[in-house]
Amino acid sequence: MRFTMAEVRASFDATTLVRGLDYASRGAVVRLDVDHDRDLIEASVRGSASVPYELSIALYAEGHRVFLEGECNCPVGDNCKHAAAAAIEAARSFLSAKVEAGTQRVRDPSEGVVERWLDALRAYRPGRVQVVPHGKHLHYLIDIRDTPLAPNFELAPVVTARLKSGLLGAPRRVEFANIAYGNSDSYTPIDRTIARLANSAGISGYGSSPSPTILAVLLEQILATGRLHWRSLEQTELGRHALEGERLTWTLDADGRQRPRLDGRPAARLVASNPVWYVDPERAEAGPVELGVEPELARLIVSAPSLTAQQAQRAQGVWHLALSGSNVAAPHSSVRTEIVERDPVPVLALSAFPMPPKAPHIEPLGAMAELTFAYGARTIRPGDDVREFQEIAEDLITVWPRRTAFEQGAAAELAARGLTGITWPHVQFIDRASSIFRFNGSG
Repeated sequence: MRFTMAEVRASFDATTLVRGLDYASRGAVVRLDVDHDRDLIEASVRGSASVPYELSIALYAEGHRVFLEGECNCPVGDNCKHAAAAAIEAARSFLSAKVEAGTQRVRDPSEGVVERWLDALRAYRPGRVQVVPHGKHLHYLIDIRDTPLAPNFELAPVVTARLKSGLLGAPRRVEFANIAYGNSDSYTPIDRTIARLANSAGISGYGSSPSPTILAVLLEQILATGRLHWRSLEQTELGRHALEGERLTWTLDADGRQRPRLDGRPAARLVASNPVWYVDPERAEAGPVELGVEPELARLIVSAPSLTAQQAQRAQGVWHLALSGSNVAAPHSSVRTEIVERDPVPVLALSAFPMPPKAPHIEPLGAMAELTFAYGARTIRPGDDVREFQEIAEDLITVWPRRTAFEQGAAAELAARGLTGITWPHVQFIDRASSIFRFNGSG
């Protein structure tokens, strides 16, 4: 008994039909036998289980219409998405082949598996988790931002399409749940596995608190795809590099709070997974890091909120109890603030004037000088809009108030010695013109 796609649609609800179409398009129907004598279809369909589901579809004629009733060994049982996928495949076969009496094997059991294997071979790239090529490109963005509380961790999937120019279009964020359970064929099996892991870990976006153990597995899987970026697609894909024997240190940030960092890697950010991971945007590296203590204890240290000096003192008492005998540095118990009340060092750098080649009407300048002021390791130009700034090192915050009166006096001294500020038309060829002076004359 033959039937059409219209009769398939009449036998299944809309949601089941859409899911069945997705399964059929992905080659999930690995066996399909049509018994025309008994008006029966038997099939094997790959689903979420480790082995294919076995099902049968009975065909009933009512007037000029054929109706289908499916029975499957999946949890749903009757007229499920697996039965819908088998019915869709059978209806397609009726359109492409002449049906004869008896039992017809419509689809070779290995056909779907072979096609997916061939697709994987076509997409093979050494050293990467293999994915099936498709029109849309799925990437992952990782971000860790410091806040007065605990670090905010974000892991987000984004989709972008390749334009006719060959470049990638603007990224569009998608939810892990849509990747895990959606019907789009733009997502590969490894992407769906990653999305299910993300859901099980409790990752829901910015500020989420995922399961530490699953998070480490998830990062490993995403990094292996070669599609993990720091904050934006403009950043290079992160490569894997595991670290051993590393030391933690506590650094003072601009807000005066202490945070745990990797010693010798100031740009690296730590992920409170188990084991602990790090991301170093400057080196485009990420991976697990061994800190010399038990993984769960390392995770607890890394998940620390930012600490004020008073909070660090309270933490030290607990520190010596929990980490006695370890080489993990404790937060600084006292943070000193030093205000520097002295004049900066004037710095006068001489150089040739960059005369443009196509400006013969402009008076040439033999030399120019740039005036800056050294406040310790910080260089300030006269035009900089800064009233004071800080230098932070270990447990010392050094505050430098701006000495504008001294800077103005130094500029006046230069003018008295024959150096004047750059003016029109030369100023149009100079950046930072407020700090540039010219020698009088052309020599």
